[in-house]
Amino acid sequence: VNSMIGSTVSLNVRFGFVAYRDYTDGQQHLQHHDLTEDIGSVKRFISGLSATGGGDGPEDVVGGLRLASQMSWKAPHRTVFLFADAPN
Repeated sequence: VNSMIGSTVSLNVRFGFVAYRDYTDGQQHLQHHDLTEDIGSVKRFISGLSATGGGDGPEDVVGGLRLASQMSWKAPHRTVFLFADAPN
């Protein structure tokens, strides 16, 4: 994140985050921080998350992508990075 910000001095860059877990993890299986220019708030949100469980996939990858698509996008150019460990 820091290197991306440093290389985009003249651009208006906003970051957000979607955490997705197992379908069986209840209401907390999808959590998100909406797009913002306040990178510190996104970092704090990510730092507050914890990985639990494991070995019992599948994860709700589609739900995570759906939630990302519903964030407060403004620009016509959009980039999503997907990090997955059990994307059945």
